[in-house]
Amino acid sequence: MKSVLFNCFLLVLFNQVGFSQNILPKNSIYVVCRGTTLKRSLIGDGFNISNKNITHIGIGYVENDSLKIYNVSNTQKQNNSSLIVEKWSEFTESPEIFYLGIWELESSEGEIKKIKLLLQKYLNNKIEFDHQFRLDNENLYCSEFVAKILNESEFCKFRPTKKKLNSTLRSLTNTKKFIYYPADFFLQNTKFKQIYLKTITIK
Repeated sequence: MKSVLFNCFLLVLFNQVGFSQNILPKNSIYVVCRGTTLKRSLIGDGFNISNKNITHIGIGYVENDSLKIYNVSNTQKQNNSSLIVEKWSEFTESPEIFYLGIWELESSEGEIKKIKLLLQKYLNNKIEFDHQFRLDNENLYCSEFVAKILNESEFCKFRPTKKKLNSTLRSLTNTKKFIYYPADFFLQNTKFKQIYLKTITIK
């Protein structure tokens, strides 16, 4: 009950006075999401399960009172890898963003340590963005990466979603039935509690 009340307090506080990273608990894992106008109709409306606003996600934790967000990008690279690490200010700087959200997963010290080791393992590899959005290759897209981290941590388990494709999407993925992780896949687990929400009017 205390945890639920605290999450509600954070959600109200952030919405009223603005987002402050130094208030975030350090004993948690965070899924960080954004929605951009260009991707909303394709990703949000076309493939998400419940939250149509989310078009890109990352995963991270608080370090030195700052969110450290790991996410696979289709436009940027760091050290020749599509897996990049960003600060909150970098993750949210696009002028196309109309939606921002943060979900918290309370974790033990051991669980957080395991997540950090997994993130570092993937960071040590050169990840290519998966433009075909397939699960049977080594390339990754944003939600697939987050799902892999959570599944490999073994304290969350998620299954991919299946969807029949139209002719255009079949030509892109070379398959009739699309098996994938939607950008809002983590909302299947009620342990994730939303602590931040912001919608932005795009002029």
